[in-house]
Amino acid sequence: MARRSLPLALAIGLLFAVPAAADNIDYTVTGNFGTVTFSLPQFPTPTWYFSGFFYEFDGISTSAGIDNIAFRGTLIGGGMNDTAEATVGLGIFDLTGPELYTINQQGYLELLPGTFQVLDVTGAPATIEAVLVPGQVPEPASWALVGSGLAGLCMRRRKRLAASVSSGLTVSGGQR
Repeated sequence: MARRSLPLALAIGLLFAVPAAADNIDYTVTGNFGTVTFSLPQFPTPTWYFSGFFYEFDGISTSAGIDNIAFRGTLIGGGMNDTAEATVGLGIFDLTGPELYTINQQGYLELLPGTFQVLDVTGAPATIEAVLVPGQVPEPASWALVGSGLAGLCMRRRKRLAASVSSGLTVSGGQR
């Protein structure tokens, strides 16, 4: 019975604990074309890329519909552009400016938060606002609840083993 109660207690404890979520970056892209909003993880996995030139993310849900968003390196103008999936190749914005990402020390693509001044294809100014939204972190009370449950199970098992040994029963492999 004790062997089954530990995994059950862990499963119940983890069910009620809030898992840590990854950080996201919420984008608001504003210019002559209007405003487009979307969100991406801070450390995303691109759909396809050519290292140093561009990183593309397909099927991103934006306020304008489903888009493919590409972040370009400075070798090809920097900034970002979109290609709306519904219009095959015609996007809402094509912006040049600084790189909006970096490759971190671990070699992963990292999107940068901040406000970036860019230019659209007509040379008109546009703004990309990238706001870091921290993921949820489990509350200390959730972890305390899981820890106290595990401590209680360990104490119960230790008490049972002590009672078995004092009554002269032989315990083998944790079973009677």
